Amino acid sequence: MTDDLKKIFDNINGLDERSMSFLIKALQKNNIEGFDYIEFKQSLKKLKSLSIENETAVNSAFATASTMGLSKEKLISSAKHYKKVLIDEKKEFEKAMQNQINQRISVKKQQSEKLASKVEELKEKVVEINQKISQYKERIDTTTKDIENAESRITETKSKFENTHKQILQEISDDIDNYSKTL
Repeated sequence: MTDDLKKIFDNINGLDERSMSFLIKALQKNNIEGFDYIEFKQSLKKLKSLSIENETAVNSAFATASTMGLSKEKLISSAKHYKKVLIDEKKEFEKAMQNQINQRISVKKQQSEKLASKVEELKEKVVEINQKISQYKERIDTTTKDIENAESRITETKSKFENTHKQILQEISDDIDNYSKTL
């Protein structure tokens, strides 16, 4: 069913596959029993693949869906439910992202600051300690590179997730507007 759910949003370009899988699993986990927005969207996707004009496809899909108990109110309500699921998932993602920042960056920044302090202490002891100074400087450089790499990966992941999240939310909002006007 995960692949089926992915297909209903495959008309959106530039989605991150990992973020998409994460969000689709959330939708799947919170899928409302029975025929609702998800099943309607899947039916609509199949009709559109037959090159049927959008308004006709929406009306045809709704006509069929209404025989299975779907009303306009249930369609809109379930779409809003899935929108809320995605918004909640973003909040959870942001918490996890903050934990990653705390674990991967803040700790390394503290390590780097401690090492820099030790470097200054060792400079005062001069000759014997020159070897240790260079070792700590290397560790600072490595830590700084690790921080830059971690920040870059986290920023990229966040950007991909937010782009995917934004576009899927927009798709659902557009559907809600369309169905509200069309049905």
